[in-house]
This record gives sequence, structure tokens and C-alpha cells, in this order.
Amino acid sequence: MNDFPKIKFQNFLPENPYRLNKGGNRFKGGFKENPKEIPLVTIITVVLNGEKHLKDSINSVACQDYSNIEYIIIDGGSQDNTLNIIKEYENLIDIWYSEPDLGIYDAFNKGISLARGEIIGFINSDDWYNPNIIGHVVDILKKEEFDMFCGKLAFWKEEKELYRFQSNPQKMSSLMSIPHQTVFLKKDLHIQWGGYSNNFKIASDYHFLLNLSKSGCKIRISDKIIANMRFGGVSSINLMQANVEFLKIKNLFYPKRKIYNYIFFLKSCFKFKMKLLLENLGLKEIIRFYRKYIIPFFRGDVTYN
Repeated sequence: MNDFPKIKFQNFLPENPYRLNKGGNRFKGGFKENPKEIPLVTIITVVLNGEKHLKDSINSVACQDYSNIEYIIIDGGSQDNTLNIIKEYENLIDIWYSEPDLGIYDAFNKGISLARGEIIGFINSDDWYNPNIIGHVVDILKKEEFDMFCGKLAFWKEEKELYRFQSNPQKMSSLMSIPHQTVFLKKDLHIQWGGYSNNFKIASDYHFLLNLSKSGCKIRISDKIIANMRFGGVSSINLMQANVEFLKIKNLFYPKRKIYNYIFFLKSCFKFKMKLLLENLGLKEIIRFYRKYIIPFFRGDVTYN
């Protein structure tokens, strides 16, 4: 349960013989400061062969209304046009690397280790922030102290918004109820707890955030849409594997509730299989009705369009 790798904070990553490229303003001597009145916010994007939507992610950071943002991109060794896109926007990026890694959470940890900001957020290459969000986070921080900030995530498919999910820390013992795209953490939490475990390939963010929610850290919840996510990311594609990892994580944190954890796991698997069956039978309207009317009736944290 306590397998959170220690983060060694550094201005540059160590030399790597397998590195493909690197760049950014930091290599030109551009280091962002962290004044108390305008705290530095570090945003990290991890990407692998993300040419299709990476520009949207970058622009959503560049167009924020807050001035003191540090932007880090960690690429896992892309073989498509990703590196050319990064170079095209290099003047907006403080530091970036392209090199093979152990997976998305290894890339997360590399990005965290380079962070100089007081607050750290992640926006992946298929996702994008809503406008004026980072300024909103800092404004709240100036008025009240918090360790973790989270809010609403909008889910999109084929350029259409399907539903919105409100972060709900109270449900973390059962499901991933704090989407990491909406999360901004104080850097002090990574100093205290470390980074993301590489033992989980899809649900390490659940492992990390569940630990924080159990540790008693102060969480500030916003009702604003913080970020947007396209269907097709790692966890949305590999839902069954994600469910398996969720079960392992819950058994680590709640070993006395294993029977309940297994029942929840079986229910999740059954729903997933039923969804596939209905789709294969051409009965998508039933799925749509269930999502639009049944789920919101029982769960106030989900709103379907």
C-alpha cells in the first residue's frame, strides 16, 4: 500500500542513452520563479504517439488567463508526428523530453521531478482544460488553504459532450471518483508521499489519490468543469483491466472489506459485459436511456446530456 516511489526533484533529467530528444525554455536558462503573490503552477502533459489531439492540450494550457504557468511535456518515445508538434510549440514549453519509459505513471513521475511550481496539475494529450481554470484554482488558494483541488470532468465522444462527472472524494473507497484531469495538488504532497506506483499500469492514479483522501489531506471541491476527456484514453479502452487493478488497490487499502470489494468488482464486470452485448445487438438506445435517466437518478455526481 505504501509503494509510492520517492521523487527526487531536479532541474533536468539524468542523461539517458535511449533519449530521442529534449528541449524547452529551461535549456536556454529560462527558469520560472514562484513569488508568494503569484504562485507558480506546473502543468504536466504525458504523451505517446499523440499527434491527433496534442495541439488541443497544449493550446488549452497556453490560453489560460493566469500568467505564471510552467509547462512540462514528457513523451514516451513517439514514432508519429508528436515530436514535430512539440517543437512547433517549443516557445510555450518550459522543458520537454522524449525517451522510452515504463508507462504512463513513470512519465508522470518524471514530470513531477522536474516541477518547480507550488501547485501541480496533469492534462494528458487526449484531454484539455476549460478556459480560465488555473486562475480559478489560484484565486481559491489565496482565499483558503487546501492540499488538493478537484472539480468536474466532461466526457466527449466524436466532438459531442456525453456527460459530466463531479469529483466526489467520499466515494473513493468504492470507485475512482476524483478524475485526475481535474486535480491540482500542492507540491508538498509529493514531497511527503512520493509519486505514482509503477505496479499499476492503468489505475495508479486511483492508488495515489485514494491514499491522499484517506490521509486526511484538505480537499477543495469545485462545481466548475475543470477539464475535458475524450473516450479512447488508456483507462477507457482497457476497462476490464482497470477494474482488476481497482480491486487490487481496494483490497490493499481495505483488507477487511474484501467480500464487498469483490461484489463491486463483479457488478462492474457484469455492467461492462452487458454494455458490450447490447451494443453488439444494436440496442444502443437502451444504453443511452440507462445513462441519461437511470444513472443520474441514483448518482448525483453524474449529469448526462
